Amino acid sequence: LEVHDAETGAVTQRIGVGELVCAAFSADGKRVAAGLRDGKLDVYDVATSKVVYHAEGDSISSCAFSPDGQRVALGSWDGAGTLHNLAKKGAAARFEGHSGRIYSIEFAPDGRHVLTGSIDGTTRVWDAATGQEQLALGGREAAQVIAERIDHGVEPLVGHRLALVASPQE
Repeated sequence: LEVHDAETGAVTQRIGVGELVCAAFSADGKRVAAGLRDGKLDVYDVATSKVVYHAEGDSISSCAFSPDGQRVALGSWDGAGTLHNLAKKGAAARFEGHSGRIYSIEFAPDGRHVLTGSIDGTTRVWDAATGQEQLALGGREAAQVIAERIDHGVEPLVGHRLALVASPQE
């Protein structure tokens, strides 16, 4: 994993990991999460390159930091998602409902919800505290929605709107 200066492009740091499949910085830039193909999650302190959190589990396909930098959400090849609480050193919630690989995972700006996009053609919204599904949009519905009003108890979520991008082949 290489860390580059955003203005110059110069490599400022190299952190040795394994076969990297995703990486995400915390909002403050002090930590970077590295998801590896073998299912390992390592969170590094950027200043020291030291691992501050390690977990092993499903084959990871995507990752994201919560806005407060205290949690990391992981998507997997089997369609499940996992939320890791860095302070408590363990998995805090599991998201199950997709039938295929989660290729995209992200937190809502308030950190209360996690959004996942899957190869199964669905986009789902999850409660970050409980792992419960709040909303599912699927197939053509997800492909045609550009800005969808969320009226199913998911409040607030990006100003009550959810932007989706989908392939026209779906």
